[in-house]
Amino acid sequence: MAIGMLLTGHGEFAIGLSHALTMIAGEQAHVQVVPFNDGESLELYSNRLEQAIQSLLSEYQQAIILTDLLGGTPFNTSMMLTHDNEQVIVLTGTNLPALIEGAMLAQVVEDVTTLADQLVTIGQQGIQIPTLSSDDSDDEMEDGI
Repeated sequence: MAIGMLLTGHGEFAIGLSHALTMIAGEQAHVQVVPFNDGESLELYSNRLEQAIQSLLSEYQQAIILTDLLGGTPFNTSMMLTHDNEQVIVLTGTNLPALIEGAMLAQVVEDVTTLADQLVTIGQQGIQIPTLSSDDSDDEMEDGI
């Protein structure tokens, strides 16, 4: 059984990452998105987030919440809503490599802690300072994902 994933963050962060995920990997039924909208009350956001968490847990029994910024409202609210639930893990510093790999791994990994550990490693590896050698040609860089 898959592990549910919830993507949240400030403004369009979660929506943009979700669209990129769909573009690259297709629709992911086990991934939900709950943005923290500009001007939204904390109470409304918290209620929407709690409903999404409960929905994921009722279907998947385990969930991982991917947030944008340590200490931000999406992270803090996620932590407060799930602090006593060992079936939910909250991650922060989400990037697209971690999200893409996570969406795939969540369908085969059976333990949310194992998945979280793997996503931290993938996310860290996704940040690099690449260089081009003089042997690299321009047309090799034109094709993308």
